[in-house]
Amino acid sequence: MYSLIALLILFTILSLTDLALTHQLVGHNPDHEANPIASYIITHYSFEGLIIYKLLIMMMVISAILATWERQRKSLAQKVAFFGCLIMGSVVAYSLGMFHFF
Repeated sequence: MYSLIALLILFTILSLTDLALTHQLVGHNPDHEANPIASYIITHYSFEGLIIYKLLIMMMVISAILATWERQRKSLAQKVAFFGCLIMGSVVAYSLGMFHFF
């Protein structure tokens, strides 16, 4: 299995890439955002609110993975980090595909 540090770095890079792609695709128009939570945040708190929301979610996920690691559940922590990377990679790939339509 990949090292936990490498997975967490990849997860962070993918999360920040998702944020940048969301800004490029949606800008300040929440009507183009498929995620209803993100759309609500953009509508009520602007894109800066979305940045804070996504950074908080990213930090909570990383904290939960590290807490699992500290509880000597190293294999589980690595699997969760790997799964998180797969999910974020899928989101980034989808967003990149959306550039074809806009």
